[in-house]
This record gives sequence, C-alpha cells and structure tokens, in this order.
Amino acid sequence: MTYAICKTSIIFKWGGVRLFFFDPNTASAQELLMLGLKPWQVRSLLKYRIHGGEFRKPEDIGKLYGLSAKQYKTLLPYVRIDREQFMPASMIVEKDPYEPVYTSKDTFPRQHKIGVGETVDISIADTSALKTVPGIGSYFARKIVYYRNELGGYVSVGQLDEINDFPQEAKKFLVVKNAAVKKININKASLVQMKRHPYMGFFRAKKIIDYRYEHGMIRNIEELADNKHFTHEVIKKLTPYVETE
Repeated sequence: MTYAICKTSIIFKWGGVRLFFFDPNTASAQELLMLGLKPWQVRSLLKYRIHGGEFRKPEDIGKLYGLSAKQYKTLLPYVRIDREQFMPASMIVEKDPYEPVYTSKDTFPRQHKIGVGETVDISIADTSALKTVPGIGSYFARKIVYYRNELGGYVSVGQLDEINDFPQEAKKFLVVKNAAVKKININKASLVQMKRHPYMGFFRAKKIIDYRYEHGMIRNIEELADNKHFTHEVIKKLTPYVETE
C-alpha cells in the first residue's frame, strides 16, 4: 500500500483503487468510482439517495445492493458521516440551567428556515445550510450538492432548473457568490473524462476528440459551432467549464 497527502485528506492507493475519507450521502459519482465501486453499484447508491435513502452510520454502507464483503471491509474505515445532519439540536446547544423547559406534543423537531432578505450561497453551502431554505428539505438539499459535484460548481442559480421538479419558490433565497468551477481542458482531457460532465455527454466529447485529431489544438470552443451538437445554447452553458490552455 502507498499513500499520498493532499490538501484535504490522505489518499491511500491499494492496487488500482484510491482510498480516501468520504461521506456516502454526498460523494460524487466520480469519487465513488475512484473508491473502486463498479458503475452499476454507483448507480444503485445514487438511486438510493435520490429516493430519500440516508446513511446514518458508517456500517450503513453495507445496505448498498451488490456490495461484496471484501468491498465493505475495505471501505468501512474510510466512511465519514456528517453526524450533525442527524443529531438532535438539543445535543449541541448549551443549556441554560435557569431557562424554563417547555414541552410539546410535536415529536418532530422544526427546521429553522431563513426569512425574506436572507440568502444561502449554493456554490459552497452544505446540506444543513440548504435545508434552512423555505421549500428545500433533505431530498433537494442532497440533489443540489450532488449536481454541484457533477457540474464542477455552479455559476448561476438558474442551473437549479436542471434538477427535476426543483421548487421555484426556493430560488429567491439562493445566490451564487463564490463561483469557482472545475474546468475541463478540452485539448488534453480524454473522452471518458469529458463525457462525464452533464453538459457534455458522449457525442459532444467524441466530436471534440475527432476535431482535435483532424485540426489539432482547439483555440476556442466556438470553433465547434458548425456541429449540430454544439448549438449556441450548448456552447454558452459549456464555456464556464472548459479551457483550452
């Protein structure tokens, strides 16, 4: 086993698998593949999350359909669950011994929601912060974080419309203040790397590969505008996420 130190964690390399600390509730498809999960296992995990499934403790990773005992034992030490997501607020709030105690028949804790004039930055917010937005619960909070990872970052609130059935009333509480996206170098990236981006897909990635082979280096993505797969709208959406140098 070898390991390397990165800014956020230690990455262990075991054969062709890269092992690092991850939260199965928020890990991206690319990260899950790097951890050694098969594509069909990744799809199963993402489908479980989309339908409201949650991993409350590291051992819950064993719920993943088709996960072998060997995979479970390998991944378990690296699972890190955001416990505050499931922890009752009463456990983290310092109690005033002289404060009167009130009881209620409501057994479900009420989620604090922000008010008019307050906003949450979707480019950096975690699921806990997103759930303070009126109209957003656990499901859409996870979807926002998941799609942010897939895109490589948000550049506008309008991108949330690309999430199925996203609640429009929530958008007035959301902003993008810290846009910092991961860019794809379309002169160097492989077909596999490019096709993973939501705005790219296989056919656009293949066209870029073919164009590079026929014409050499791409100076500007606008050069692809003559192809039916690269409409003005597509190029506009892709521009913040690609680079040529």
